[in-house]
Amino acid sequence: DLWPALELHCETCLDLGWVALAEQRVVCPDCSRVVDQRRALLPKKFKAADFAHYHAETESVQKIVAAVERWTKVNTPPGLLLHGSSYGAGKTFLACAAFLAWPLVGVVGSRFEAVPDLLDHIRSGFTHEGSEPTWRQTIQDVIKCDLLLLDDLGAPKDSKASPWERRVLYQVLGARHDEMRPSIFTSN
Repeated sequence: DLWPALELHCETCLDLGWVALAEQRVVCPDCSRVVDQRRALLPKKFKAADFAHYHAETESVQKIVAAVERWTKVNTPPGLLLHGSSYGAGKTFLACAAFLAWPLVGVVGSRFEAVPDLLDHIRSGFTHEGSEPTWRQTIQDVIKCDLLLLDDLGAPKDSKASPWERRVLYQVLGARHDEMRPSIFTSN
């Protein structure tokens, strides 16, 4: 045999996590593979993020949580920005809850990226000769993924973004906005 036998966990979707229905991809009714794949992308601290476990201590924060949860039920919004002036307020937890709750229709490829780490990864491509396709491919992968969560868009707060960093982020955000790709952002 040229092809090794693969063990399938779901015969309905053949382990893709989705099935075709009315010319759209919808979550497979017999497995939770897509949600599990998304959960695997998140830092350990946020893998169990959901709206029910968010501790909204004030009425205004409860309204924000309700608005974010409503946002996840809309088909194709351009983006969600969770912005605040303090660290540890729960923006990333709430963003991860939205990331996991996002409807699975049409969403197969998802990414979680901490902006400082993403920029470091792209920047490292410039230090290796012949690595241009790698950094360009990274930018394209972030632009083209079906659902993106960019954490700490303004980090670090006490330093100014370089012109290059602003250009890369504008390229990603502008392209995703133009293509109406759902995106979630956190920022201080």
